[in-house]
Amino acid sequence: LVDGEVNRVWVIRGQERRRLDFRTPVFVNFDRCRFDAHLVGLAEDAGCVRHAGARVREWDPERSTLTWTSGGERHEASFSTVVFADGPRSVARAHGLGLTDETPMGSAFYREIETDEDRVNETDFYLDLPADDPGYIWVFPKRGFTQVGVGRLNIVTQRPLREVVDDFIERDPRYRGRRVLVNRGGGIPVGLAQRVARPGGLVIGDAAGLV
Repeated sequence: LVDGEVNRVWVIRGQERRRLDFRTPVFVNFDRCRFDAHLVGLAEDAGCVRHAGARVREWDPERSTLTWTSGGERHEASFSTVVFADGPRSVARAHGLGLTDETPMGSAFYREIETDEDRVNETDFYLDLPADDPGYIWVFPKRGFTQVGVGRLNIVTQRPLREVVDDFIERDPRYRGRRVLVNRGGGIPVGLAQRVARPGGLVIGDAAGLV
C-alpha cells in the first residue's frame, strides 16, 4: 500500500529552498483509493456488511437507531454504537457532536498527474501564496503519479484553488502537459470539535476536526 516513505522534505519560498533530511521517515505516501479499499476489505473480513451507495439521513441516539436511504428505499436499523466519519457537516451535529458553524474552515484542491518521478522518498511544500491568502502548495511524488495540491484558510476570497494549482503545474516543466488522473477538493476544518462522543456514538476524522 505504501508508495513512499518520506525522509526528505523541501520547503520553498520564492528563490529560497531548504532541504530537511530525517534519519527515519516522517510520514508515508499512499494511494487513497487503494488504501480505502484495503480498509473496507479488512472490515468485511471481520464480519462487517457494506452498504454501497447508501446515504445516512437521521440518527436517534435515544432509540439507538440509524436511518438511511439506498436505491430510493428507506431503511432503519438499531446499532449499539455509531461511528460518524462523514465530514464537517456530520449527521451527528444535530445531537451535539462534532463541529459547529463557528469552527474555522479551510479549503483544499488537488490534481493527481501521471509522472515517472523517481523520488517517492521526498515531498515539497511551496509557501508562495500571497501573505493575505494564507496557505501552501504541496507536491507528493508517488508510484506512477504525483499529487499537486493547494490548501488555504477561508479568511479571504482570492483566486479559485483550481486556478492556483493549474498555474503551478503550467510553470513547472516536470508536470506541464501531463495527463491528469484525479481531481478532488473540499472543505477542511481548522479546529477541534468540543465534543466528540456521547453514549451510542462518536465522530472521527474531519467530523471531529482531527486534521
